[in-house]
Amino acid sequence: MPGPKDRAGGKTRTSSAHGPSSAKKPYKASSAPTPSSGTTKKPYVPKTGPAPVTTKRAREEDEPEKAVVKSSLLSAPEEIDFVRGGGSGLTQVEVREAVLEGEKEAKDEEDEEEKERKLQTEVPEKSKAKRRKLERELAATKIREKHALPKDAFRVEHLNYKRLVPGTKVLAQIISVRPLELIVSLPNQLLAHIPITNISPEFTARLEAADEEDDSSDEESDDEESTVPTLAGLFKEGDWISTVVVDQKEDWKTRTGGREGDENVRASRRVELSAEPEKVNEGIAKGDLRAGFTLTASIKSVEDHGYVLSLGLPSLSSFLPFKEALKLQPRKLEVGQLIGCRIKEVNENGKTCTVAVGRAEVINSTLSTATSITSILPSTLVSALVTATLPSGLNVKFHGFFDGSIDIFHLNSLDPEKAFKIGQKVKARVLWDSVGTTPKRFSLSLAEHIIKLGVQTVGEGEEAKEVKEEYPVGRTLEEVKIVRSDEEWGLTCEWEEEGAKVSGFVHISHITDDHLASIPKSGPWKIGTLHRARVVGYSAVDGLVQLSLQPSVLEKSFLRVSDVKVGDVIKGTVRRLNDNGLFVEISGNVDGVVWPMHYADIKLKHPEKKFKAGTSVKARILSANPVKNRVVLTLKRQLVTSELPIVATAADAKVGVVTHATVTKVLEKSVLVDFFGGLRALIPATEAAEGFSSTTDLARIFTIGKVIPVRIINVDLTTGRIVASARQAVETAPEAAAASVEIGNVLSGEISALHETNIVLSLIPSKVKALISYPTLARHRKVTVEALRGDLAKGQTLEDLVVVSKNDDKGFVIVGLVPSKAKKSEDNAHADTVATNLSFESLAVGQKVAGRVCGKIPGGILVQVSRSIRGRVPQTEISDDYDLLSSASVAMGAHVECKVLSIDAENRRVDLSLRASRLDEKVVPKDALIKTVEDVKVGQPIRGFIKNIANHGLFVSLGGDVTARIQIKELFDEYVKEWKPRFSVGQLVSGKIIAVNKEQNQVELSLRSTATVKETAVEIGDLAKGQIVRGVVKRVEEYGAFIRIEGSSISGLCHKSKVTDDESTAWTEFVHEGDKVEAIITDVNVETKKISLGLKKSLFPGGDESEEEEGSEEEDEDDDDDEEGSDEEEEEEDSEGDVVFGADSDDDDVAGADSDDEMEIELPVASTSKLPAKVAAPLAVNAGFKWDAEEESEDEAENADEMDDEDEEEKIEEPASKKQKKADLSTLEDRTGDLDSQAPTSVADFERLLLGSPNSSYLWIQFIAFYVGISQVDKAREIGRRALKTINFREEQEKLNVWVALLNLENSYGTETSLEELFKEAVQSNDAKTVYLRLVDIYERTGKFEAEEELFKKLVKKFGQSSKAWTLFGQFYLTRGRPDEARELLPRSLKSLEKRKHVKTISKFAQLEFKLGDAERGRTIFEGIMDSYPKRLDLWFVYVDMEIKQRNVAGVRALFDRILAQRLSSKKGKSVFKKWLTFEKEFGDEAGVNAVKERAVAFVESLAA
Repeated sequence: MPGPKDRAGGKTRTSSAHGPSSAKKPYKASSAPTPSSGTTKKPYVPKTGPAPVTTKRAREEDEPEKAVVKSSLLSAPEEIDFVRGGGSGLTQVEVREAVLEGEKEAKDEEDEEEKERKLQTEVPEKSKAKRRKLERELAATKIREKHALPKDAFRVEHLNYKRLVPGTKVLAQIISVRPLELIVSLPNQLLAHIPITNISPEFTARLEAADEEDDSSDEESDDEESTVPTLAGLFKEGDWISTVVVDQKEDWKTRTGGREGDENVRASRRVELSAEPEKVNEGIAKGDLRAGFTLTASIKSVEDHGYVLSLGLPSLSSFLPFKEALKLQPRKLEVGQLIGCRIKEVNENGKTCTVAVGRAEVINSTLSTATSITSILPSTLVSALVTATLPSGLNVKFHGFFDGSIDIFHLNSLDPEKAFKIGQKVKARVLWDSVGTTPKRFSLSLAEHIIKLGVQTVGEGEEAKEVKEEYPVGRTLEEVKIVRSDEEWGLTCEWEEEGAKVSGFVHISHITDDHLASIPKSGPWKIGTLHRARVVGYSAVDGLVQLSLQPSVLEKSFLRVSDVKVGDVIKGTVRRLNDNGLFVEISGNVDGVVWPMHYADIKLKHPEKKFKAGTSVKARILSANPVKNRVVLTLKRQLVTSELPIVATAADAKVGVVTHATVTKVLEKSVLVDFFGGLRALIPATEAAEGFSSTTDLARIFTIGKVIPVRIINVDLTTGRIVASARQAVETAPEAAAASVEIGNVLSGEISALHETNIVLSLIPSKVKALISYPTLARHRKVTVEALRGDLAKGQTLEDLVVVSKNDDKGFVIVGLVPSKAKKSEDNAHADTVATNLSFESLAVGQKVAGRVCGKIPGGILVQVSRSIRGRVPQTEISDDYDLLSSASVAMGAHVECKVLSIDAENRRVDLSLRASRLDEKVVPKDALIKTVEDVKVGQPIRGFIKNIANHGLFVSLGGDVTARIQIKELFDEYVKEWKPRFSVGQLVSGKIIAVNKEQNQVELSLRSTATVKETAVEIGDLAKGQIVRGVVKRVEEYGAFIRIEGSSISGLCHKSKVTDDESTAWTEFVHEGDKVEAIITDVNVETKKISLGLKKSLFPGGDESEEEEGSEEEDEDDDDDEEGSDEEEEEEDSEGDVVFGADSDDDDVAGADSDDEMEIELPVASTSKLPAKVAAPLAVNAGFKWDAEEESEDEAENADEMDDEDEEEKIEEPASKKQKKADLSTLEDRTGDLDSQAPTSVADFERLLLGSPNSSYLWIQFIAFYVGISQVDKAREIGRRALKTINFREEQEKLNVWVALLNLENSYGTETSLEELFKEAVQSNDAKTVYLRLVDIYERTGKFEAEEELFKKLVKKFGQSSKAWTLFGQFYLTRGRPDEARELLPRSLKSLEKRKHVKTISKFAQLEFKLGDAERGRTIFEGIMDSYPKRLDLWFVYVDMEIKQRNVAGVRALFDRILAQRLSSKKGKSVFKKWLTFEKEFGDEAGVNAVKERAVAFVESLAA
């Protein structure tokens, strides 16, 4: 039977509508007319090609015929004649349907052929719009054919901004942590941001609370509780986080119109995400919460034993113990912090569940099944089945119901059609869900770094490196191979790096500089071709390096501001000039700016004339700021053409480096200069120029904007402080050294060139260019000019040159000859020949050398001893008679004989002496030679030079390292209000020594005619074993009590075994802080400065009893209440490390100091476990400070340990590390056995001691004291900073000691601003509360009560939960006579303190009332306490002690009666009766003693009954 085509091609009787006449071109055959139409019937000749089709009009005309045809359906079919014979049994309707079908196929093919023909033959006059339309239609047709999918397969979708609709859940990786947001990477090279308010509800609540707290200044707050952690403390780059899209901003480009330096930040503005568990976990079916399910949770609150977690699900929470939380991080978790967790078990009640945390627990957990599609979250690890392999990726199905796709970028560079088979099982992680598709589909990943939730690396094993770090933006790759091409998206590339393949992607917009609609398959970018590329970005989630093939990008010198190298010389084009600066177009995506100071070497009056738009300029990159997206340039020729090293970072700033710098500010005694990269250095006035003496000339020598060469002489990396010298850079850059030469200076010079009219000289040692005319030199030599020309030669030295004028701008001077020296040129030449052979290395201490006075400096003169060596002569070493300091023998240019006193090789400095008594021992000096404090005696008249004028008096240099202090009251016999104008630095004064402290190297001087010698303080050498002394108990420790001996600054330890003979009572009952006691010296060790004391009556000769004053405050004790026990522990922690090394305000008679005028520096003593056995004596401090008034150091604690070997149970527990250090003490002794046993007296001594004990704050503080004593406060600060840098970070107490010493230093010598800055820095580096308390103590001792009050206010606000802070504040007010303000603190404190601290705080305030306020008010407070806590025996005893101090015998007895009225245990009763009996013996009478004994017997009998 013929097929449909055969039937369609047969001849039949039908209307014209059914014939070929209705077909379009090129089919022109017409059909035979029907009889009704009157046309002639023609046979139909079939042709090759598709069947003809009918037109719509023909079908409309054929409507009557249709009725005929339809009516024949019930009749027999008519016979149809075929051209080649034969017949068919088809009806007319079937024939017509076949014809119509053939016509339709023919029409479709005809349309396609017509389009192709038109494209090939269309004339140029056709419109371009129609041509492009045809091209698009043809391309679309081809794409549809290309992307035709197999049966049951679906398209692999890529994530784009259109699909990121609100509600889409996506897995993201953090690429940047900013203060107020997280910048994250999304799949398929997208970016988004998470605002700080979208982290978790708990974290947002903390932010709002902190904001309200800042607005309300009246509320008391606790910073420890309210401080909100930063995002950097909760997240780090590389962390993975599950998020949900909450908003997509269409106007993101206009919103980010500001200057944001990072392009990633700008691109991330388009999509806003949220990580809140309530939104991310929304839709999870409760039935799917089973073991293995992973999700994100937030810390809801912190409880006693762990954290309460919020899972973001209604009526379901969890608890995380502290022990389990350590798996996440060692530090405490913050409320609102996000953590990943895995469900272990859901409890039967369905309200709580058990979770597991830890990276391994969460990453390796695979979800086995899920019943709801909304339960599938991003980051979920599933086992999937491959259902289709496509060129663009895979189709998979997981959990039997859910469809997903994996794009080609997440297949680990594998070919999806070759490496995978249908039915293969793979383990994949969910990336995002497609909300817009129905049913919802998921995108997954097989990428190794996503499966492990890590970062993409290149290489294997330990050599693996992060791709992002290995390929930074801007790196150029010489050859990358194109391995895949997506016509509408971009190119996928590969290249090898150390044997490993790395993948990259080139977006279609980054292929060429021209517009590219689609990527052709053939051409320059076909698969397999190699290209040069440049890195323009990195997609963290995809692990793809983003590349560019654009020639314009490859040619750029840098792509980002962060790629700019400071110091590079570049060329640019002027864009515009305004009042603020010059903007220059340079290679890169940003412009450079030139500030007015850097337009030229000199200030331009009309810069607009030089810098016109389009002008080409040569510049140097001065600094680059990626955050502000700014590059700063300089056009100064000296900087642009400089060949000196570029100092742009702290690492470049090395001591000894000579470089160019720009003067930016001239201060009173220093100059600030700028290097490259924003670095700044300070040039002290003493380093401004050689022989510089007047600070008023600084502004004249150093003008703002001037470029000068400097040498870096000191760098402190901890503070970033750089000190430079212009004087020491002269040798390297003589062209800028003219400023160091003054008119009138007498110098020598070497002939460097002989010109026609002038002789060019190089001055020695500054190498400044100098000119002298031939006639001038000829006149002095009394020869003709012609004869002179014949005598001169290059390299000869001319002496006795005097500077007559100079040109600072051009850097040269004009010199002449000193007339009086002209005749001695031959002798001087011979003398200089000898001096030329003298080098710095050949100098030795004690050597005699000849020189010439060449300059004056503050406090002395300069002597030139050779071409390159100048020495400093202090005022006290110029002459044996101070009245001759202005004589001609030491005038400028005078030749002198010197003796070398000291050599500083590091700074290349020499100290000399001109004293005749040093050169010849037979000479008797008029003004005695003072070398050390041993050379001065009390009552000795002496002269000296004022070294420093302070607010509290004068410091006078007596010679050597000895500096005397003169208090204000010792300046005049009569009262003088304005005394400072009468004195000046360097002035000669005459006075009398009134006090000498040889141990501390302190000398007191008086200028009064009626000066009286002060009583000498007791020294350790004056004490002997068995001597009875009086003292005050300064501190009570577990191992004993520290007692300061009256009339001295010496403290000794009374071990607990030597306190009392009464073994039945605790030894702490007999000694309290503040008690005045009489003690006997049991041991004295002068070398270690340790004194052991005893208070036992049996230790005194003849059994004499030592008198003790009772009534001191006892420490809170509570053997029965654990809660109070914790308070005691906290008190111990609060007081730990409060040991100070300084003088108390009541210690008036050390070195004759007056407490009103004396300035003190608190110096905590550090651990001496690292010191040699023979510790040097306390260093001399010439400023009158009492550095060792109270030595409560660990040496004493060690002494106590030695005395307590028999009582191991009561020993002070020490960390194992400290015990080990003590065990190694003998080793240290062996190593330092050759050190001097005396106190260090020079920098070298200190450096030698610190070499063996670098972590000893004791030595560092003594070093600071050394410089303070010689009034070099800046140097003392430098030593303190150096100590902080050197001491090991584990030695926290040692560092704290140095911090406190620096605070004392700034308090005494610094400004309020410098003290505030140092205090803030100390708070950040140490325990904040401890630093606050130390500064409070400093203010108290120095009488700065207003500052102390302000600090107390900050203290109680910041540490509102510290009982100690409140009680100390109350004590301050009561001491100052302000009881009302002190009493207002108690109710305030109870609002801030924890309840467990209320009783303790109330008790402390009551004790303060007894001591400093109203005793009756104290009783009222105590009565309230005892009414609430009647069984607290420790509180009863404190109450009793307060009444004992008041000598209220009746009141004390009444209290004991009330205590015994309660039911007491035998132990408590025994302690009560002991205390009562002791009281009656000391303050009562015989009847009272008997009454106590009777009641004790009755108490015992009642217990027995």
